[in-house]
Amino acid sequence: MKVRIVPHIDDLKGGESGIHEIVRKWFKHLPKFGIDLVDKNADNFDILAVHAGMGSRYPEDLCVVSHLHGLYWTSDYPALHWEWAANDTVINSMRRADGITVPHPGLPKACSGICASTRPSFPMVSITMSGSTIIPTMATFLHTQRTV
Repeated sequence: MKVRIVPHIDDLKGGESGIHEIVRKWFKHLPKFGIDLVDKNADNFDILAVHAGMGSRYPEDLCVVSHLHGLYWTSDYPALHWEWAANDTVINSMRRADGITVPHPGLPKACSGICASTRPSFPMVSITMSGSTIIPTMATFLHTQRTV
């Protein structure tokens, strides 16, 4: 199975983040589970795996998995425009997704209501960063999504 990950490992510049950590682990370990991670410019792949709403175009005929890291709590403080815009791209990614993964067990409950009105039934799985099961769990999830 061919998977295109956004951001691609080639796009990671300086700095550290949870997204960078996950991308590095996926590129290191997912190929061991039959996942072919394609070049960032490839247009021939089975699944588009998008982190935190990165990207804005999601082809209708393609399986999309959104990896959610959370949202800005814009209703709890005077949020800046870019925080609202970031939430908008994450929510659009979730609405389009055929499946959603999260790096923390508490996020599915916090985020499940966002898609409930437009996507009442979608798979969401927690892939804990600290556990040794992150890669096998994600590989299994990706293989499952291919049949959606």
